Amino acid sequence: AREVIQGIRSMLHNRETSQVIVRINDVLRDLLQIVRIDALERNVKIKHEINSNTHCVRANRVQLLQVLLNLTLNAFEAMSVSRPDTRCLVISTDPNSNGEVVIQVRDNGPGFPAGTADQLFEPFFSTKSEGTGMGLAIARGIVEAHGGTLKGENCESGGACFTVRLPMAKDDGAETPYLVAVGTN
Repeated sequence: AREVIQGIRSMLHNRETSQVIVRINDVLRDLLQIVRIDALERNVKIKHEINSNTHCVRANRVQLLQVLLNLTLNAFEAMSVSRPDTRCLVISTDPNSNGEVVIQVRDNGPGFPAGTADQLFEPFFSTKSEGTGMGLAIARGIVEAHGGTLKGENCESGGACFTVRLPMAKDDGAETPYLVAVGTN
């Protein structure tokens, strides 16, 4: 938690943060461990479709975990209006032919209200009555600082789907960090 808070402070103060080559599947396994108890308490079944061939990305591990944690907890909250026996979150990873690692977080909640998908990432915009409207804005800023994209849309089968695309990194075994400036623009 302290590292997440320090990451947010660094972003808000436009400080440099280090990035290393990380295996995306390791980050997702950490995420699943963190949210396991919360999912049980909220009666959410989590399905993970983790492609064992998914490659590495150059990232700040804590910031990437922060993004995925935000998307997951948002999904849990969205599904709170669904019947407990129908709540399901699907987290998947796959490499694509464009040299990207694609991570999807899909829920089966109500989805976004009509006409709000374009506003989801605007600072201070929230579809939640008690939301600050900063979570998705910060998440997008982190993903973009890593050279990627973050998109949200309603799933055809219902619910919401968030897609994170990050450039693949070569897994050369190096753990040498390099610094990148991260800020909220």
